[in-house]
Amino acid sequence: MAAERPYNPIDALAAEWVARLDRGEVGDEERRAFEAWLGEDSRHHGAFVRAQATWTGLDRVVVLSPTLFSRPSARFLPDRRQLLIGGGMAAAASAAGVALLAMGDRRGRRTAYDTAVGEISQVSLPDGSTATLDTDSRITVQLSKSRRLVQVERGRVWFQVAKNQAWPFIVEAGPTQVRAVGTAFAVSRMGEGSEVVVTEGVVDAWAGTGARSAALRLERGGRARLTSDQAVRLPSLASSDIDRILAWREGYLALDGETLAEAAAAFNHYNSRKIVVADARLGRRRLVGYFRIQDPQGFADAAATSLGATVEEGGDRILLTPAGGEASGRR
Repeated sequence: MAAERPYNPIDALAAEWVARLDRGEVGDEERRAFEAWLGEDSRHHGAFVRAQATWTGLDRVVVLSPTLFSRPSARFLPDRRQLLIGGGMAAAASAAGVALLAMGDRRGRRTAYDTAVGEISQVSLPDGSTATLDTDSRITVQLSKSRRLVQVERGRVWFQVAKNQAWPFIVEAGPTQVRAVGTAFAVSRMGEGSEVVVTEGVVDAWAGTGARSAALRLERGGRARLTSDQAVRLPSLASSDIDRILAWREGYLALDGETLAEAAAAFNHYNSRKIVVADARLGRRRLVGYFRIQDPQGFADAAATSLGATVEEGGDRILLTPAGGEASGRR
């Protein structure tokens, strides 16, 4: 048996976080503590990714100490570093120098993440990647030895993928698929298809019925619209356009010539209090600017000032009408 590597407290704590996250033992407060821990030291993220890679490769691990995870503190360090694998052999810590302690076979397990209407959330995935979910979105994650599979069931998600050349990261949205390794991209579910925007690195995207050999190769700024039977490359985006399109990640709606009607529809997607544009011609007027997604009243007031409209508030709606004239072509 190979000699055991020196004990490393960072690797040990990373192993503890891997096991807790996998078993669903981390609540909102502890998840914030975990994310804070990741940001404290550049070594923490690397240790966590190594621990995840090793954890995924283990078929079966039995805990030697039943009280190991009894304390909720993020500062608790396990004092055992050995595993019992396959029913009898005591093994040294993993190749990454990490003891991964939990019970059972984790392969094939699905984990779901979702957001409510009006909510935007960033979550840490079990492989060390992150996903930022837009309002009313849902994904499921399933890890195996051969791949990391994420299914976008609804909504819009931006992924920052932990790099691992031997462990492809696949996103399915309906019948369409995107493959990436160590990159960042957004996927929007659109009915039975999807739209992809690449913000970093390279991805391959293809229609569900097509062969991967026919995939579109997309680099930073690249985007495509995918359906069940075709993948269409769209005009590439400049950096400023990427930031504008993905401003929702920071809770903003960035307008660059969209109509008032389009902007109102976007705000209504995030808020229970709806903006109603009562005049068709007013709805076709165009706007430019950054607006907080969860402030429909502020947007309506700014739009009214810019377009010469009137704001009427009533209950769960905000009505925009032309100032000093009859509405034409009511919507």
